[in-house]
Amino acid sequence: MSKVKLTNVYDLNPWWETGEVPRDLLPSQPRTLFQELRDSLDRRQAEVIVGLRRTGKTTLMLQLIDHLLRRGTDPRSILYFTFDERSRDLRGLLREYEERVLRSRLRDRRIYLFLDEVHKLPGWPEEVKLLYDFNPNLKLVLSGSASLNLMRGAGESLAGRCVFHRLDPLSFVEFLRLRYGESPPPPEDFEISERRLSIHLQEFLLRGFPEIVRAGDQEARRYVRELVLERILYRDIPQSFPASEPELLKLLAELLCSSPGMVLNVDSLSKELGRAKKTVGDYLSYLELSFVIRRLSNLRGSMLAVSRKNRKGYPCHPSLCTTQDHTRVIETLVMSETGAQFYWRLRDLEVDFVLRNGRTMPVEVKYAQKVRERDLRGIRAFCRRFGLERGLVITREEMGRLDGLELVPLLRFILYRERLLGGSESGLPGGQTR
Repeated sequence: MSKVKLTNVYDLNPWWETGEVPRDLLPSQPRTLFQELRDSLDRRQAEVIVGLRRTGKTTLMLQLIDHLLRRGTDPRSILYFTFDERSRDLRGLLREYEERVLRSRLRDRRIYLFLDEVHKLPGWPEEVKLLYDFNPNLKLVLSGSASLNLMRGAGESLAGRCVFHRLDPLSFVEFLRLRYGESPPPPEDFEISERRLSIHLQEFLLRGFPEIVRAGDQEARRYVRELVLERILYRDIPQSFPASEPELLKLLAELLCSSPGMVLNVDSLSKELGRAKKTVGDYLSYLELSFVIRRLSNLRGSMLAVSRKNRKGYPCHPSLCTTQDHTRVIETLVMSETGAQFYWRLRDLEVDFVLRNGRTMPVEVKYAQKVRERDLRGIRAFCRRFGLERGLVITREEMGRLDGLELVPLLRFILYRERLLGGSESGLPGGQTR
């Protein structure tokens, strides 16, 4: 590494001189994932942060470094490097770090090594594997926006050595904290803040990324289109799969962003697009692996039977939606907030989402002024088929209980979903029935 390059490394690690991370690089509020990563810093495995582009992976690394410094870690024991820099010589970087900064070997002390955009380092899985195996005191935190390469490389070479953490776009609660510095009110005080929070929720639908929480509508849309989608479609995926065609990727992404919740019939899509079924299937996988879309599988027959056919597709966050159908945007919001992976369909009966986090919970989105009994046929059939006593129906405003189904207004669900999904009824006023 030349002296110029070492100077760049000093610029990337200002805490070696000041003992702290510059305040302007740290947001006022941490992401929810921060606590999970903070608590993992003392374990042996490498932490790998994956997720959609522009979700704040670098900022999260800097927050972890700030935490280490605040708890008394020697600043020179923390090295951050991004392979966005021209250097692709990890061994040279670490050699210079040992000789000119640590003045000791890596293995002789506890070192925290943060490698950003690590997928840009040729042969990075093998390099990281050697570092991990021969430096038991080394704590590795890796990230990159091209999560395709990260997941594929780590899965092949670093099995058992790394733990994946997915950093998604902002949740509504994170948006509130980052944009307005506030947390959800206690359920009993909800009505006091309901009107203001409803306005904030509409703002949030376009602003799912940390850098645009204060942006105007047009600026937010342009940011998502140019700095998120187009970078992934025209750069990240082609770098991982050189034979891929950006224009076909764009067609599929635009189709899903304009038609959230559509059934992904690969046979039909291949005919409509004039492409082989394998090509269409592969491209959908590329979009999913890069976190642009999420595909939900149909639970069929039993809780253990999952169909890979006729999966439903959604953009990963409502910020990516281009449809004018507001109900579809709300459906995407519920999918994003819950992390849903399944839906259910049997003939003409359907449930929008089936959550399986320790317990099974059907969730139906009926974003209308009045929920009709015929709107509940699917979720009632699902509960009968699988012997469930409880299901959730997300409404616009209607609230109450109806023969085992809980009708919950969207805003309440988004704010108190953990309580509602966990079985607590504290998000609902007591005693209301229909």
